[in-house]
Amino acid sequence: MSEIIKVTIEQATVADFRRVQTRTGRPMVRFHAEVGKDRLAVIAFNDLAEHLDLADGDTVNVIGRLQGTSWEGQDGGRRYGWQVIGEQVEQAVQSDRLPPPPPAPPRVPTARTPPVK
Repeated sequence: MSEIIKVTIEQATVADFRRVQTRTGRPMVRFHAEVGKDRLAVIAFNDLAEHLDLADGDTVNVIGRLQGTSWEGQDGGRRYGWQVIGEQVEQAVQSDRLPPPPPAPPRVPTARTPPVK
């Protein structure tokens, strides 16, 4: 029996975004989610794929299932890796896009704190 492994990726940068169709005509998107030096393939299907409007460099949060995959490499050898089947993908709010925090309240001198000059 195989185990389902849920994955959450936060504040990942989108790379290699592609919109394609499966052999059976289902809408699909594929991209890499990069966090630091780590990079993981993400795929999404159907309604989610149709409504995703992403571009390379966007920041996203992804929730999905981890799936093992294999393919034939250019040298003919078998390669193995991991991908996330996206269940939720949304653009993340980057901290540099948030409004600045409100200014700190004025400092009130106390018996232990010398007044600010």
